[in-house]
Amino acid sequence: AITAIAVHPRDSTTVVVGTTGGKIVRIRGNDVDWSGFTETSLEITPPLPSGTVRGLCIDSGGTVWAAFNTLEATGETVFRLEPGNTAWEVRSTGLPANNPALALVIDPTNDSRHFCGFGLGIFKTEDKGANWTVWDEGLPNSEVRDLVVHQERRLLRAATYGRSVWERPIDVVECPAADLYLRDNMLDSGRVTPSPNGERHPFGPGSEPQIDWFH
Repeated sequence: AITAIAVHPRDSTTVVVGTTGGKIVRIRGNDVDWSGFTETSLEITPPLPSGTVRGLCIDSGGTVWAAFNTLEATGETVFRLEPGNTAWEVRSTGLPANNPALALVIDPTNDSRHFCGFGLGIFKTEDKGANWTVWDEGLPNSEVRDLVVHQERRLLRAATYGRSVWERPIDVVECPAADLYLRDNMLDSGRVTPSPNGERHPFGPGSEPQIDWFH
């Protein structure tokens, strides 16, 4: 069963898939349909972990990154395969042992920055996986099942198992203990400046004219 899919950011006809059995396959096709595609196994010079491939990414240079849902005592759960290489390389320094990797994402503006979600916690690297550090301050003790970068607002969003969705600014070096907002109106979420104004009341009939509803 396929458990992870990644599309090459610069070539949409190149797709890499991972499976429950730890297999990784590259598929090259066309932009029309699945006819005429070629399939290439990327299980080059094993062994890779025997667990499920839960995180899969391709950076802008074509390097394939894979994260495995496996309880390795060594903490070897993240690997990469650079274009033209004949062997996968372990990139797990600093990652926890006996903690399965469940999600992996690359910052679209920085190939050196990756985030990896685990059965417990999120880790970040700024040097293409050479060193990982914990980056989960404020998260509940829960599995991190998925990670997504909201590029427009530069947020990392984490979906947990049973403990809701969380987000954190990527480019903020240090987060304050608390952010306090005085809302201008019902649409003011504190995300944009100036806050929305002159919009239809979200709970009013659609026929009502646009109004200002500052308090």
